[in-house]
Amino acid sequence: YTYDGTAKTPIPTVKDVTTLLVKDTDYTVSYQHNINVGTSTEKPTVIITGQGNYTGTKSVNFTINPRTLNVKPKDNQSKIYGEADPTFTYEYSNQVSGQTPGFNGGLTTNATNTSDAGSYDITQGTLSLKDNGLFKANNYTISYTKASLTITKRALNVVADAKSKTYGD
Repeated sequence: YTYDGTAKTPIPTVKDVTTLLVKDTDYTVSYQHNINVGTSTEKPTVIITGQGNYTGTKSVNFTINPRTLNVKPKDNQSKIYGEADPTFTYEYSNQVSGQTPGFNGGLTTNATNTSDAGSYDITQGTLSLKDNGLFKANNYTISYTKASLTITKRALNVVADAKSKTYGD
């Protein structure tokens, strides 16, 4: 399964050697931790409990995989040689409805104030997920789409230094 904010209820096939058993006659099914991606202590589990002519309990773990949260810079950016980098903003999509992602860190580039004119990648940098209300970071992974920072050449501004001299000097 992939995380979507809803309870996952896999239907197990239960047999007594070769005889297919009947749910709610021969056994019952219950679930634990079946909404979120599992952790080391809370794994999604289906629990089968015998009833009628059957006794005992069997717990089986299953997997809920993280959902992909798509993150990308809002726009390609530009600056003039020698200026500070602009603030890199981003947008995201594919979160479960009603959940607002929490983030730590931010986007970055390897360009500096003195980097030559040209194009530089805007990378994910230190941007990572954090819990935010209903949004649980463990339920998501980031898929990052890079953008570019273009450094344009600075116009050369030459100012003539006015001088004077006396004839014959």
